[in-house]
Amino acid sequence: LGKGGLELVPSMKSSGKPIPGLTTYKRKMQKSETRGRLKMIPDLFIEIDSSGSMSWDPWNDNPNARGDFDKAILAAEGAALYAIENGGRVAIINFSGNGNVTKQDYSDDIDSIEKAVMVNYHGGTVIPVKETKEMIKKTNNPLLTCLMSDCEIANYQEACDEALAHGIN
Repeated sequence: LGKGGLELVPSMKSSGKPIPGLTTYKRKMQKSETRGRLKMIPDLFIEIDSSGSMSWDPWNDNPNARGDFDKAILAAEGAALYAIENGGRVAIINFSGNGNVTKQDYSDDIDSIEKAVMVNYHGGTVIPVKETKEMIKKTNNPLLTCLMSDCEIANYQEACDEALAHGIN
């Protein structure tokens, strides 16, 4: 859900262009009786796959034909805006084949975050394991890590082995 109960996914699926009150859907919010345990919102680390298999056709009039990368960009920006508006910081690693990496350190500057997210390499899918570990260790705050990928990852075993060996879960 977006701010104020806005249903982001149905709104984007209906026309691809959210126009408030015209093509957007809102859910009626109900007050929760439970309390959360977080004293602060965690920092957000988004790792986004911009490989060729994620497909991207941003100029296509049909929003369903724009590809997985288009959806990942929208989700990443929505999550980043939420984190920033609630006091968190956001870091980005945008990756594709070997050497195709764009990094943005933890920041609350949405323009810098968008620049890192919007790069499309259209190459292979190789997770930059070293850079990922370095980014995770750059914050002392609670951290929420999000991998946006179709998971056609060439170095899947290496990434899993490194995560398990260093207690990254």
